[in-house]
Amino acid sequence: MQGNSGMSTLLIFFSLLGGLHLFGLIGLIYGPIIFAVTIVLFRLYETEFETFLAQQDRE
Repeated sequence: MQGNSGMSTLLIFFSLLGGLHLFGLIGLIYGPIIFAVTIVLFRLYETEFETFLAQQDRE
């Protein structure tokens, strides 16, 4: 999974633990999926609002 997703081993480990804690055994699947979707949404936000964020940093 590390090679395909670009997530570090430590992040995968914590997403597995968090998913296991929240959802039980099925969390081993849900945890990394939810984490990967969250990372994608943050990157999408950063890309879409890049000029706005740069402008906010200057002020």
